[in-house]
Amino acid sequence: MGKYVGIIAAMPEEMEAIKSTLEKRLLFSGNQLLLEKCGDRYQIPSLDVWPAWASDIQHHNEIGTYSGHNCYAAEISTPINAIENYVWMPLKAAIESIDKEWFGIAARGYQTINWDKNHRYCGRCSQETIKALNSLER
Repeated sequence: MGKYVGIIAAMPEEMEAIKSTLEKRLLFSGNQLLLEKCGDRYQIPSLDVWPAWASDIQHHNEIGTYSGHNCYAAEISTPINAIENYVWMPLKAAIESIDKEWFGIAARGYQTINWDKNHRYCGRCSQETIKALNSLER
């Protein structure tokens, strides 16, 4: 079972060399989660960078580390269809298709995206808020 670490401010130098092989990118479009098909199972994609076809990435958040994987979540406005070995699946349906622990990480990613969208403006003065570096704070 993996260990969830939460938001990381900086990565140790020894991890920097292997960082690209340990990144999980949770890409959402509305309530749809992009999953990679592996045989008869699905998993969160391991991608070094966001795919080139996902050009309209919004609400990008680093959500922490889990089992040695740096986890990121982001949203695109329109899901791209016909991507080989990848499927869009409603988050609720994904609970039956991916490991239980990874579903928790996916749910956390979905929460951070929605928090980011819903707290874009100050509730007191209506000014647009500024996102803090290396944090979910605004």
